[in-house]
Amino acid sequence: MARFTDEQIEKANKVSILQVAESLGIKVHKVGNSKYSYRSVENSGLVFSELKNTFHMHSSLFGQAAGTGGSVIDFVQIMTNLNFPQTINKLLTENYDQVEIKSEGSLKKEPFKDYFNRSADKKQTTVKNYLVNERKIDERIISHLMSKNYIKEDYYKQAVFYHAKHGVKVGATVQGTVYDPEKFGKRGRFKGIAKNSESGFGFNVQLGEKVEKLYIFESPIDALSYWSLHPTLKNSMLASIDGSSTKSNTVFNIMNYLAMEHNFDDEEDINKFQVLLGMDNDAPDKFGKRSGQDFIQKFLDYPIVRQQAPEYKNNRLFIDNSPNKIFKDWNDQLKFVRQLEVSPQFINPERHQFAQISRQKDKYKVEFIGNDVPEEYVNQPVIFDATSKEEVIKLLKTYDFQRISKHDLQRFGYDALNRKETQKEISTPETSQEMEFA
Repeated sequence: MARFTDEQIEKANKVSILQVAESLGIKVHKVGNSKYSYRSVENSGLVFSELKNTFHMHSSLFGQAAGTGGSVIDFVQIMTNLNFPQTINKLLTENYDQVEIKSEGSLKKEPFKDYFNRSADKKQTTVKNYLVNERKIDERIISHLMSKNYIKEDYYKQAVFYHAKHGVKVGATVQGTVYDPEKFGKRGRFKGIAKNSESGFGFNVQLGEKVEKLYIFESPIDALSYWSLHPTLKNSMLASIDGSSTKSNTVFNIMNYLAMEHNFDDEEDINKFQVLLGMDNDAPDKFGKRSGQDFIQKFLDYPIVRQQAPEYKNNRLFIDNSPNKIFKDWNDQLKFVRQLEVSPQFINPERHQFAQISRQKDKYKVEFIGNDVPEEYVNQPVIFDATSKEEVIKLLKTYDFQRISKHDLQRFGYDALNRKETQKEISTPETSQEMEFA
């Protein structure tokens, strides 16, 4: 195939990326108030800028890692597996419109403005109900953050999580509460970053006057879920990097921000400081990629990080703090623990057994949970002919079956999920007393 001139390549690069997406079977819809931003209907992590004629993947899609993006030429190559000359030829010969692309220099970003009108409901009932009753976040945390204006219910009943920097709002994450999979794709609810939010930053909450540990999460809800599971956290910052095109840079930006805020000049403070990466346990896509866990490995492979410790396991500064591997994210783990508090269950920490008990007429069904549960117990729950749940538990304590791995339980954050200890920790009154605006 003949070599293309610079003019031809430039012309191909001005082909409307929105038209190309539609021609490849990717339906898009406008995002929020911006007249230039669009999102894939089916995959909300795929977004397009009509102004720049570019795309960006906020999550792992089509065999590409989260953070992948670029021009319409890059997009066609990824989506079709065509090589560069074939891609240029496709864009030049097929019937697409040309668009005017604004240069980066002409796109002066305005400062973030809080354009979210507050809900008429002063109690912010819809958002509070969604976060507390559906997402199971500690009510005391939500009430406190709402009172401090970290979280707000807007006119459209959306949860607005503000990004605070030096006590000023510099952006926001928006989480819808209305479930509509036809409109919002498989995620079911709207989720986005507010217009003109400062790039390379995110929602954050500081616990205590100093910060010895920085906890990084993929969303504000995961951050608050972790806090709900560990209500006595102190001298810490919880931060979300959702919406960041380059998540690793955002981690470093937040670290630099903390260094400026707290003047980490004291060697003792520097030696105490740690960054804990609480990324999602995404299921592998058809290409075997897992964006959350892949990010951790990629992050730990950065030269500046490897200088801390050549071997990952010896890294003292950056630590993998992912949820238990049987959960997708920290919110899934929180919902599971909350369910334990109100549902019949059997936990025997000494033998690392965990089971869900349900009644069927005069018999009791026992289902075992955990990655290492023998297949016969997963597919054929054990049925006990017993008159009470207490009798079932007595039988379970002597029942001969293979143990569930301790590893599957110990990373829940509690001692083998001992129910009494769980309730005791969650009822501790010191939840939000030490919060400061970061």
